[in-house]
Amino acid sequence: MLADLDRGTSGLTKKSGATFADAAAEFLRFVTDTRRREPSTVADYRGVIDGYLLPRWRDRDVASITSDEIEEYRDELLAGGRLSARTVVRHLTVLHGVLKRPMRRWGLPGNPASAEAVERPPVR
Repeated sequence: MLADLDRGTSGLTKKSGATFADAAAEFLRFVTDTRRREPSTVADYRGVIDGYLLPRWRDRDVASITSDEIEEYRDELLAGGRLSARTVVRHLTVLHGVLKRPMRRWGLPGNPASAEAVERPPVR
């Protein structure tokens, strides 16, 4: 049960008081100010966040997002046929980064977008 809770697949939801939009803004602040990523890298992250992730989860409590939902998102991206597997992996990597910051900032117990929780598509 604890492993399921860490993966976000337990069916139990917690409230963090922070929305996905809050987590995304904190992630972009962190990679810009603390990690000092190149402006082009930050622009790439922002494109994924603004174009795909915020429309889906903007107002959701960040603690309520589950691995099952992230797998559904991955499957929708792959089924659409517009994005390559490499691009889908990039989306999942950005999503992982956005959901990693709340673990430290707001004390969330796990990251539902971790590679252990959501399998990445193979890239050839």
